[in-house]
Amino acid sequence: MVKHNGYRAKTRRIFRKNIRKRGLPGLSRFMIDYYPGMKVDILGDPSFQKRGLPHRRFVGKTGVIIGQRGRCFEVKVKDQNKLKTLFIGREHIRINKDWELKNQAAEV
Repeated sequence: MVKHNGYRAKTRRIFRKNIRKRGLPGLSRFMIDYYPGMKVDILGDPSFQKRGLPHRRFVGKTGVIIGQRGRCFEVKVKDQNKLKTLFIGREHIRINKDWELKNQAAEV
């Protein structure tokens, strides 16, 4: 059988979950409100392929939310010397810890 050279064939190790974290995440992950100006980390959850799975180049990077487009979010990410806009589903992003700590300190 010939070797397949599709996009997902090259990402099997990158988009693989730890054995204890397999399956769908809890509902609290979907109840977070994201708004423009928020810093988010791009995760790329392999449990969801349908909506807004980011390219493997952007997994692990941090970006800023610009706005919302349908169910996905527009995230501005720096890719080498360029700023790029990605459309990423809420399953594939999480709030950046540093950004969250700064905002908590500002509220106090």
